[in-house]
Amino acid sequence: MPSQPDPATARIRAVHHVSDIGLRRSMEDRHVVEIRPEIGLFGGVYDGHGGLEAAEIVAASLHPTFFEALDAGLRPIEAFRQAYRSVEERLEGMDSGTTAATIFFRKDELHFAHVGDAEILLVGAKGVPLTRPHRVDDPSERSRIIRAGGQVEGGYVVRGLRGLMPTRSFGDSYFRSIGVMAVPTVGERRLSADDRFLVVACDGLFDVCGGDEIARILLKSSGAREGGEALRDEVLARGGTDNLTILVIEFEKGNTR
Repeated sequence: MPSQPDPATARIRAVHHVSDIGLRRSMEDRHVVEIRPEIGLFGGVYDGHGGLEAAEIVAASLHPTFFEALDAGLRPIEAFRQAYRSVEERLEGMDSGTTAATIFFRKDELHFAHVGDAEILLVGAKGVPLTRPHRVDDPSERSRIIRAGGQVEGGYVVRGLRGLMPTRSFGDSYFRSIGVMAVPTVGERRLSADDRFLVVACDGLFDVCGGDEIARILLKSSGAREGGEALRDEVLARGGTDNLTILVIEFEKGNTR
């Protein structure tokens, strides 16, 4: 007898990721995809800076901490909040840092959380941003940093002689006193029958391609693999130099369950 599809992830047709070092001297991105039968899929993209340590710790520990919180009975949104708090405590005093964009998918319910400027995009007929980058061009983020005593120069949070682009991140202990924090923005959404792709990626993609451009490339592709490769090729063709990590989740067409 053929095995039955897992009801928690039956809507998912394919998952694919691409990574490229760009013109950087080292690759500081990390990513995670973990499917737990009858529970759901966790995906995360982590864009490290100032070294690899923070990104590697978060990539290794955030998803098991999230699943532990789910097992304890927390709703996914609260599980994200608790996991982010718990993992940030492990990075106390760490000078390296990382952004994070994370998702949890179960049946047709999508839950997400992020800190920093890695982003999440849902693609149906067009691209729908589910996150907004935590940077100083966001008025609320800028005001929060200034109230905490930080300075803003260009697109950077500045303390002393050092600058940081994201206003939220894991690690980055040097910037904690001026408001940089690991408190995530969270959200949830029920997928419609028309939703085709979910993109989780670092700023290496989103600083080069807009949401509608990403949607156009994916919708004319044959699926997650071809679409992800096409996005990478587009970034490189446009002169993208940053580390690049793109996670593409493709959904089956048809009615939601």
